[in-house]
Amino acid sequence: MIRLVVFDLGGVLVRIAKTWGEAADAASVEIPVSKSGLVFTEFVGFEQYQAGQIDTSDYLQTLAAWLGLPSREEALNVHNGILLRPYDGTADIITEVHGWGMQSGCLSNTNAPHWEIMSDARRFPGPASLQIPGLSHEIKVDKPAKEIYRAYEKIAQADASEILFFDDLPANIQGARDCGWTAELIDPTKETEPQLRKWVETHLSSSN
Repeated sequence: MIRLVVFDLGGVLVRIAKTWGEAADAASVEIPVSKSGLVFTEFVGFEQYQAGQIDTSDYLQTLAAWLGLPSREEALNVHNGILLRPYDGTADIITEVHGWGMQSGCLSNTNAPHWEIMSDARRFPGPASLQIPGLSHEIKVDKPAKEIYRAYEKIAQADASEILFFDDLPANIQGARDCGWTAELIDPTKETEPQLRKWVETHLSSSN
């Protein structure tokens, strides 16, 4: 019986940049062409930061040096430029989940500056309305490691069989299913609201 609907953030509720160049453009910061086409994980500190292994000051200092920027402030602007905008209609989906009498949450590979931004209901009403956040930088492990799913069950005080989970990466979906969660893949290249609505209605109607 599903009682908790859990969303990934980037690629499910929030449209994100795909490369450092796209993030820099969103932040109106110029970075070297040699770095502009690189994905975020090609900077070794990125995954370490999201797993809570390095602090914000050290991360921004090394990111600034790697991007050839003069300050941590400019590095932070580029880092925050990764977050573009909410996917249309996703806040309404979360409201509907609550209307079904279900709890909502997130399980996301993310970091403190990004979560602070996504907690702003004026800019990101969907993520800000989630009731039970699960954040990799606080849990200290990234998806798809089994430990993050088990840690979230404890945070939410929920059994695996009670959780419906959405993510845009097949490995994260498989990790959830291996832990006994009901999990559905979302294609971030398409609008996510219709995909979420289909699965929410399918699973929640059968749980009532």
